[in-house]
Amino acid sequence: MKQRGSLRTQMIAAFVVPTVLIIGAMIALAWVSAERGLEEEVGRRLMAIGQGVSAELSEGIDAAQLERLDGTMERVRARMSQRLEATRAATGARRLLLVNAELESLVDTEPRVGFGQSMFELETDRLEIERSFEDGQARTSPMFRSRDGERHKRAFVPVLLEGRAVAMIVVVASATHFELLGDFGASLAGLGVFGVGIVVVVAIFFSAGLLRPVRRLVSGVERVAQGELTRPLVSVEHPASGPREIAFLMGAFEDMRQSVVARDAHMRMMLAGIAHEVRNPLGGMKLFCGLLREELDHEGEDEKLKMLEKIVRELDYLERVVTDFLAFARPSEIRPERFEAAEMLQEISELLAGECLQVGCTLHIEGADQVVWTGDKSRLRRAVLNVVRNAYQASGSGASVRVVVQGDQVQRCVVSVIDEGPGIEPEKLAELSTPFFTTREKGSGLGLALTRQIIEKHGGELRIESQVGRGTRVGLSWPFDESLAQTSPHPKVPEGWLG
Repeated sequence: MKQRGSLRTQMIAAFVVPTVLIIGAMIALAWVSAERGLEEEVGRRLMAIGQGVSAELSEGIDAAQLERLDGTMERVRARMSQRLEATRAATGARRLLLVNAELESLVDTEPRVGFGQSMFELETDRLEIERSFEDGQARTSPMFRSRDGERHKRAFVPVLLEGRAVAMIVVVASATHFELLGDFGASLAGLGVFGVGIVVVVAIFFSAGLLRPVRRLVSGVERVAQGELTRPLVSVEHPASGPREIAFLMGAFEDMRQSVVARDAHMRMMLAGIAHEVRNPLGGMKLFCGLLREELDHEGEDEKLKMLEKIVRELDYLERVVTDFLAFARPSEIRPERFEAAEMLQEISELLAGECLQVGCTLHIEGADQVVWTGDKSRLRRAVLNVVRNAYQASGSGASVRVVVQGDQVQRCVVSVIDEGPGIEPEKLAELSTPFFTTREKGSGLGLALTRQIIEKHGGELRIESQVGRGTRVGLSWPFDESLAQTSPHPKVPEGWLG
């Protein structure tokens, strides 16, 4: 199943994304309104400047001189240029110029522009200029940006003589007219960033407070899923917390945990009772089988002895099943110690030598020399023995089982059991460690379940890899505890020990 982001990330995103969109939309609207308002204000200022100059020049000698201005009238152009320059300096405009209907320069505050020079830069505003020449009304151009990124705006005010336009005053806005818009944009951006930051902080704290009980609930679910049923999720010291719905889920899950614990305890008690009831007559049956063997040996009844041996093997198998039942029903506390891996594996090899010989399978131990492990030796011995027994039972006659110790693992005890059996179908792998699940005709289904229980009690993990037709690899690993002191070697496995 596709994994999605964490709940906290989704909650923060649910807060931040709409907020960013709303703030962005508000900033955009404010920016458009401010830009439009500033454009109108700049246009009014430019028209006021142009109208002031037009009032001085219109309907007088200056207008008449402009109508017949040519290249020989340098003094007139110089006087008008001084007047335009004085107005430009006083008003802060970028540039003032006078043009005729053909958009040719008459007077310009820009020194590099000569008389009669075509003003190609005004071609984009030709329509507004022509309309102003026709009706004698002042107009402004739309605000635009040049290639250097600066904003520009122009006003066109006609100079009138006897009610008709004889020249056009062009007023170009200065960059200072648009500084306010830049400052306003920076303020909007800063306000937007501050608002988003506030929302992010609020979302983080809100999600943290809301997710704290959720994490507690998830942690409890994970513990139960891993088989840790002893730690309650809700208690007097740690009551249910969070919103009402989360608190209700906590209480419901705690009731479920207690139900599982009660059912598990009942099952273990039942298993222990059955195991004891079966074990008691087993001892007597094995005793009478021993007496019967002596009598048949004395009488030379070989055929009957073979039948007796089959009975004994079945009794041994039944005793192992009973032992597994008791171990699964009554798990004991871990008693960790430091021990040699080779010593423990050799004990297992000696114990299973007879069983391997019966099925025609050989057992090989690799890499165990000079390797030290820590943990409950008797429990770990049972875990490894269960895996090895499953391996040779699956391999069949003529096959070999390898027990490989990986001694190069840092702070880990690692051993793998590899067989040459038929392998296991992928759909069955997940069920192998489930109690009472078995792929063999004769099997209790508790071997791997008990092994996993032991390894997880040590804080480790059990991994199973299998390919149909190529065999199975079962890996056991658990932490190495450096705090444990070296202990003296254990004696050999006592006779009659059943693992």
